[in-house]
Amino acid sequence: MAARALLETGHAYRAVVEARKAGTTTTTTTTAAERLGRQTFGYVLVALVSNLERTFTISPASRPLGRELFLVHFGDVGAERTMEIMMAAYDEGKHVGKRWTVGNSAQGETGGGEEDGVGYDQVEEVKVTVLEEDPRWRKVCVDGAIVELERGGWMAVKKAPRALFNVLVDRSVLP
Repeated sequence: MAARALLETGHAYRAVVEARKAGTTTTTTTTAAERLGRQTFGYVLVALVSNLERTFTISPASRPLGRELFLVHFGDVGAERTMEIMMAAYDEGKHVGKRWTVGNSAQGETGGGEEDGVGYDQVEEVKVTVLEEDPRWRKVCVDGAIVELERGGWMAVKKAPRALFNVLVDRSVLP
């Protein structure tokens, strides 16, 4: 429902997204973090879980109790392609690896440009700095709660250095 509402507005989000890939360690976010190569985003999600709904597989590499953090993102691709990408997530996570050619719209071309696609990376930490002036575009969803960031504000998601508690499960429930 949230995605459908966002598609109706067709807004691309201006932000700086920095990610520290899995396997790197540092005491500060910025020294080992890499900035993603775009400043407008149609979608950015950081997840520990594979599914946001029973059939909506947003992070197919995530495993129950796996403790791996994944970053899913793509740029300003318009409402039609965004819907195509999101519907592929309902098809067992087939949005991951999806690629397309970006045309040179300034010259009226429909193809022959650079290749782009859905980014999907295992990460240790992600920092998102919003570049939006209008407060309605500075909202983020954190575990279902909508939080408005201040102008120029940021949020970071980071894995805890160790498990904070142990969960005992029967082997039959693990993949």
